[in-house]
Amino acid sequence: MKPQRCNDYSKRVKYNNTLYDKTIIIDPGHGGKDPGALAKIGGQDEKVLVLDIAKRLRTKLKEKGARVIMSRNSDRFVKLDDRARLADRYNADLLVSIHIDSHKNPQVKGATCYIARKSLRKSREVAESIDCCLNSNLINCKGVRRADFRVLIGHSKPAVLVECGYITNIVDDMNLNNSTYRDKIAESIATAIAKSL
Repeated sequence: MKPQRCNDYSKRVKYNNTLYDKTIIIDPGHGGKDPGALAKIGGQDEKVLVLDIAKRLRTKLKEKGARVIMSRNSDRFVKLDDRARLADRYNADLLVSIHIDSHKNPQVKGATCYIARKSLRKSREVAESIDCCLNSNLINCKGVRRADFRVLIGHSKPAVLVECGYITNIVDDMNLNNSTYRDKIAESIATAIAKSL
């Protein structure tokens, strides 16, 4: 999918900076016995970093008035189907899953947004908004891609999965282990959600 740039996207999106009538599921990937992508250069494994980003995102969304449900609040393992079911159980307006990627090529870097192959229109709109806001905040995002991850297709609600960078790239890894950078990711995602929901 060709990524939408900010100038193009802003012509179509209905800007809404409050989320008082919205319910959002935040799904920090992995946890417990599943560490996700392992730190190869130094710093923390994926499960630790994404939980921190998710908690920051929760705070920012709540400040905008959203009702926020976390799939996990601590270092515990949650099955994929249980994560996905939360969207329908709470009649969510959006499920956003937070991850960090890895690659055999250490030169590969940057964030990526994913939606399901047969995603709802709102999923695409939110993903494009996240891509736009990340890039606007100088966090390289490579656009919106399609993939049928379980948390994207295991329910009937809009959903996006954000890979926040590559733990196997020295620059991304250094950034992701910086709390200010993680806060900037959370702020970008929260802003994007408020603009597109």
